[in-house]
Amino acid sequence: MSLLEVRNLNVYYRKKAGFFGKEKVLHAVKNVSFDLEENQIIGLVGESGCGKSTLGRAVMQLEKTESGSITFNGTDLGTLKGSTLRKFRKNFQMIFQDPYSSLNPRMTIRDALDEVLKLHTKLDESWREKRIIELLQSVGLNHEALNRYPHQFSGGQRQRIGIARALAVQPKLIVADEPVSALDVSVQASIINLLSEIRKKSRISFIFIAHDLSVVEHISDIIMVMYLGEIVESGPAHEVVRNPQHPYTKALLSAVPKITDTPTENTRILLQGEPPSPYEKHHGCAFAARCPMARKECKESCMTLVSAYGSNHLSSCLFPEEVKNL
Repeated sequence: MSLLEVRNLNVYYRKKAGFFGKEKVLHAVKNVSFDLEENQIIGLVGESGCGKSTLGRAVMQLEKTESGSITFNGTDLGTLKGSTLRKFRKNFQMIFQDPYSSLNPRMTIRDALDEVLKLHTKLDESWREKRIIELLQSVGLNHEALNRYPHQFSGGQRQRIGIARALAVQPKLIVADEPVSALDVSVQASIINLLSEIRKKSRISFIFIAHDLSVVEHISDIIMVMYLGEIVESGPAHEVVRNPQHPYTKALLSAVPKITDTPTENTRILLQGEPPSPYEKHHGCAFAARCPMARKECKESCMTLVSAYGSNHLSSCLFPEEVKNL
């Protein structure tokens, strides 16, 4: 049994168009299924607005789902409500994109971490203090940070504090929602390395959300590529990056800067046209309107994730063998 099992998950947002207007439905996450094992990192990548963060928040039970199921360690999260869900939340935590807005500016770092420990543990004050110091040390900070406020830290330091807060109750799963996108490039590597070390020491599983495939490749075991609410490719990180089976993945990879002596290797795939509206149901492949190799079948066929080579590298493209020629 996997630590996390997501099956046919759908998340919709409904919007009324005026008093008498017809209700519009935005399909933020469409029929997503995947498994996450213990001590595994899944990298979730895609353009802004593709539904990555919504999927992560749905797993955390911070977004209402339309249909489908999320099972954590054998427990259907959809059956948990109120205080039962709050108690169960110690098993999964979240690291947010903006390390400043996710911290209360009026609370010291000691109070911010102590608040989590009071809520989810029965430790007395002296043991909580020891635990707080341990947490800060585990993310590369010392006890001098205890009585300081969030605005007194750099962005990278604030994100380390956010990571310490997520670790406070020893969760089995952490959803990291673009944890490095708001940081300088020089700081991003240190945070990525820190998360990798935490994974090795504690065997925590991660869903690592980002839009940069080069960052995701470095930390992930599995990569899932998302487009317009759907997973269009999924597989072992090195296979997805070195042998993409979907034209959208190939386009994302072409946007990653490379240092090479051969100019042709840096050729970027420029996507034409606009993606279909997320408020409208579409037939066939959602990427067909922008795909440089789209055919009539792409706009008419029902798209599902399948393996072209009998492996666990899946793609929803009808012509995966032609992607390498793009």
